[in-house]
Amino acid sequence: ILSAIRRVERENPILSHESNTTREAIFLVADHILPWCCQYIGNRNQPPLKRVLVLNVIRIGVSFLLHYGDLSITSNSLQECLQFLTSTLSTNENETFPLIPDGKIVEKLINRGYSANSASRAVFMTKNESVNAAIIWAVSHALDESFNDQLVIVGENAEFPGQTTASNDDVIIAREILTKANSCVLKHAAAAPVLWSAAEVITSQTTTNE
Repeated sequence: ILSAIRRVERENPILSHESNTTREAIFLVADHILPWCCQYIGNRNQPPLKRVLVLNVIRIGVSFLLHYGDLSITSNSLQECLQFLTSTLSTNENETFPLIPDGKIVEKLINRGYSANSASRAVFMTKNESVNAAIIWAVSHALDESFNDQLVIVGENAEFPGQTTASNDDVIIAREILTKANSCVLKHAAAAPVLWSAAEVITSQTTTNE
């Protein structure tokens, strides 16, 4: 998108903001790219490194819209994305996370002759209550076929139910970016940050002179 706009600017700087290429790019960023990025950031299961890259795409998209976009289109897009991120934060705050077996209790069971897998399972199933509770569970389930299977906990890493997670930070950062941009739109201050410095963060492995 940015490369296409730069080519238009080189060909006709005066009309670059009104070109079909620019208009198509504005709708693409406002209606598809920014909403998709916000949904990605709002998904806790996405890998941290990619979340950082997507945050940079949001920065570029916002800068692009502030620089080239129609105020109405830009404002609508930003407000919809802000509503989604605010809703995501509210939902995340009420979430609970999977319990992780207490390592100290697990170690004590291992010292009593249980395997690491069975000890973890016993501690998990008794919700970190105590060594005795885990042993009682282990004794009564020792003949289960899955007793020594590796325990698989589905969900995001956390130590105890209800613990907050750092992935909320990305949502907060994204919301701050969009809030500042929306403030610029409301004040009719379409002064965008330099696009290319942000773009270089994304394309650090690809050299371009655009």
